[in-house]
Amino acid sequence: RPMSTSTRHKRASSKHFDKTLPHPPAIPSVPTPNLHSTPESPESQLGPLLKAYKPCIEWIRLAAKDALNKHPPAPSSLAYDDVFILRFLLSRKCTKEAARSVAEAVKFRDENRAWIEQSATGQPHKDYETMLRFVKMGIHKPTCFGEPVFLARPGHGDIKGLMKAVGPEDLLGLLNYQKEVGFQLCDKLTRERGTIVKCIIVFDLDGMSLFKMDTGYFRCLGASSKIAEKIYPQLQCMAVVVHPPAVFRAILKIVNAFASKAFMEKQTTCPNVKTLADVADLRKCPVASKRFIPEDTPDYLGGHDKSEAASQ
Repeated sequence: RPMSTSTRHKRASSKHFDKTLPHPPAIPSVPTPNLHSTPESPESQLGPLLKAYKPCIEWIRLAAKDALNKHPPAPSSLAYDDVFILRFLLSRKCTKEAARSVAEAVKFRDENRAWIEQSATGQPHKDYETMLRFVKMGIHKPTCFGEPVFLARPGHGDIKGLMKAVGPEDLLGLLNYQKEVGFQLCDKLTRERGTIVKCIIVFDLDGMSLFKMDTGYFRCLGASSKIAEKIYPQLQCMAVVVHPPAVFRAILKIVNAFASKAFMEKQTTCPNVKTLADVADLRKCPVASKRFIPEDTPDYLGGHDKSEAASQ
């Protein structure tokens, strides 16, 4: 099934990367956001990071100047300013790899301008409603720190049916579209609050089994994670796995075969907490106890939110 123009995701190249450069500046010796950081952590504050990384930001601009000049941002898209470049530096330090990633990212965004501009308007992807008929997935209420939360419940759906209805190419387009929406949201919150904001992904594996799995589905997840590693740096704070089934190790092994290394490094598993009303149980989960608000957490994850939106 061919991809439509609005969902085609072309691979970015590095031919616009300026290789004739002086040696990059020294990497600033300042703490940077990590797996356990929150937007309120000292290492997440935007002002000090921009100041410390200013020489590196200017070096990146010089290194990727050809791509930045040739592929300017769309009017409704993200600005390619210091905040944009900082995310690449936090992921790849002050290296030629970081400069190459910036060049690849702006080229990618230019070549996929149509659907990226569409995502900025808040319109859902053309296959989003189709996906919801088969797999429950979407943005939920933020954490107590304002971090966007993406929920996915592959065990409560029909993954094989989704692959037949949408197809791998359009599913990859949908997954990348959702990452673009998340990246724009995190960028907006970062600028408004003056602190690095990332999203949290929650995988509820309740009901998941090897019988329900589809290799093509996980291949799409892996391909999307590898695109995100290059195009959407510092997007994901962590991926929280809840209700891991008995076959979790087998599932993780399959995901590991397709996903990016950075995505797998940010995986964390919470104990099988049944209720957030019980403070003793809440404290068993190091992630939920620090980030999730019981009233805004879906009841199937132990919270109090029984709304229709929570069930999706």
